[in-house]
Amino acid sequence: MEVGKKADLRIRLLFNQDGRAVRLDDLEETHTRKIHLLISDLSETDYHHEHPEPVGDGEYAFSFTPMRPDTYRIWADLKPSLTHVQQYSVADIPSATPRQGALALEEPENRHSEINGYKFDLTFAKVPIHEKETVPAKLRVTGPSGEPSHDLEVVMGAFGHFVGFCDDFSTVLHIHPVGSAIEQPEARGGPELPFYFRSNKPGTVRFFAQVKIRGKEMFPRFVIKVQPLQHLPSL
Repeated sequence: MEVGKKADLRIRLLFNQDGRAVRLDDLEETHTRKIHLLISDLSETDYHHEHPEPVGDGEYAFSFTPMRPDTYRIWADLKPSLTHVQQYSVADIPSATPRQGALALEEPENRHSEINGYKFDLTFAKVPIHEKETVPAKLRVTGPSGEPSHDLEVVMGAFGHFVGFCDDFSTVLHIHPVGSAIEQPEARGGPELPFYFRSNKPGTVRFFAQVKIRGKEMFPRFVIKVQPLQHLPSL
């Protein structure tokens, strides 16, 4: 892969038990798709969400444009019909450049992001956030002129989606906003998008929202600190 150039790739999905090819008929649909590819570079700054198309028996084609000269990891978000349980299949795309990235060891918490004049702010009902706690949260979107944005368009049956990558570059959080699926493609939402945040691990979570405004998809990035549980001493 080359930075800034579209990469056309394929993945092959097989069942662990018998090596049989995974076909679309073997999967349940979640948020309008049967396969979601969550893609991030090692620094967890360049995030992509892609949906591959079948091109053979268990083979799927997709493309994205890498913006960093790092190793990329793909989490294939699947829900097999046999188990009805969401699971992730993971694969790495090695860097083709001499320099490989690394996670920022100390990155400050950041709940604000700006893209193309739009401002994105995260708020949580409880701070600090501890591991294994489910915390109500909201994403608020403000337009370039400072007005609340009511222009959120439908993306995969919702006005937005959230994905978080923990600092072990292994654990991924895939979170959807509160509410039922939106079936009217012309519907608009905002300025707030409520959801529930939960991480079963403490540490730093690089957290991405995915929204679509005026036909353009945006991926504002945040940094969330999750504290370890505090156990009170027994009496």
